[in-house]
Amino acid sequence: MDGGNLLDGVSCRPTAFCAAVDFAGHVLTSAKPAAGGPAWKVTGVDGGQALAGVSCPSAALCVAVDNLGNVVTSAKPTGGASAWKVTSVDAENPFLNGVSCPSTALCVAVDFVGRVVTSTNPAGGASAWKVTVADAG
Repeated sequence: MDGGNLLDGVSCRPTAFCAAVDFAGHVLTSAKPAAGGPAWKVTGVDGGQALAGVSCPSAALCVAVDNLGNVVTSAKPTGGASAWKVTSVDAENPFLNGVSCPSTALCVAVDFVGRVVTSTNPAGGASAWKVTVADAG
């Protein structure tokens, strides 16, 4: 297991698959999360940037967010570092601090200044994400 980095988000599927993220740019995955440390695979996916949330609506999609305004997506979350893609979607305020993907056709992330970042095609690159001010107060 990771053994020291702050874990900041976790998403589990009913099939017992879980993915977690840490503040060092790692995604941790396990098909047997209750089996303890050795059952978790640690993969560096975001160059040491703090990952602040993760959501996995299916076995074929996990989406994480980081402290640089990036979404980090994978169609094969257990496929190693090369299976993850980092895409800048909110560079104006570079700290996305949460993400929820209730399905593969909708992901919603939030940042620290009241903006919501949405996509109906989360793995579709930067143009597939829209930034909207939701809380201007």
